[in-house]
Amino acid sequence: MQIDITYDHLLLFIAKKKSKILSEPLFKNLSLVSDPKQQGKVKHKLLDILFLIITAVISGADTWEEIEDFGLDKLIWLRKYLPFIKGMPTHDTIARVMSLLDPKEFQLNFANWMSECCEFIHGDVIAIDGKSLRGSFTEITDKDGKTGMVHVVRAFCAKHSVSLRQVTTDIKSYEITAIPKLLDLLDIRGCLITIDAKGCQTKIAQKIIDKGGDYLLVIKGNQGRLHVALKNVFNATRLEEKSSDVFTMDDNGHGRIEDRHGLISLNTSEIEDLAFEWPGLKSIGYTLSFESKQEKKPPVQVSITSAHQS
Repeated sequence: MQIDITYDHLLLFIAKKKSKILSEPLFKNLSLVSDPKQQGKVKHKLLDILFLIITAVISGADTWEEIEDFGLDKLIWLRKYLPFIKGMPTHDTIARVMSLLDPKEFQLNFANWMSECCEFIHGDVIAIDGKSLRGSFTEITDKDGKTGMVHVVRAFCAKHSVSLRQVTTDIKSYEITAIPKLLDLLDIRGCLITIDAKGCQTKIAQKIIDKGGDYLLVIKGNQGRLHVALKNVFNATRLEEKSSDVFTMDDNGHGRIEDRHGLISLNTSEIEDLAFEWPGLKSIGYTLSFESKQEKKPPVQVSITSAHQS
């Protein structure tokens, strides 16, 4: 059974951080979720149900029935942390309780727990990116009068491999307004925030600096003058020169082997007055990626960062 395999992973995860995950932080945050049930008819405590759902989903459960099956099979283990006095709720009860919860309130408290579990140190990377949820739709129409999918902007911690926070937006172009809202929910002191070209805005860069973090922003055509200036700095002649600022790295994952070659310049005056438009700018960079068996021209990526190079 797939759940048994991922359940073993859950036990290993808990064994490493048991005191941080299953003692105070989780139960403290879950207890803040409002109970929508009529108190006179309560059979199963809300905290029991939420704890069951979270551990079951982490272990691979995808349906209400699988969550109930997980609870019945792991009841002895679950009772190490909560009493489950009335035993295991049925899948109908679990689904009904979840449908009554305020999703924003639950998301907030769940995200608070995840944030408390992740100890950030100087230089940790948080990637902010957007994705479209397939199969979803919104009643909001775009400029052409068409409805589209729901878009999510999330903050992903590479070190812990978890999503820390996310906000939704009905139209993809609204990511620019969603990113500042997402930053307001995060403690990014000492962290490096990476954002793709859509979020490359001076106001977003300033917000990151104001909150004590550093930015690494990919530059593309939406920043026309800066993009052209960086391309001129990192021309073919420059890239052929031997320099201590050149670095190489290999990445083997997702079924492909990728070699990256990059160059970093601490001389931000090379882009002239444009350097003064970006708060705290420390260096500019270039990356060239080669994939195994790649026939197309390798992609070139230019970027700017406020982080000190070590």
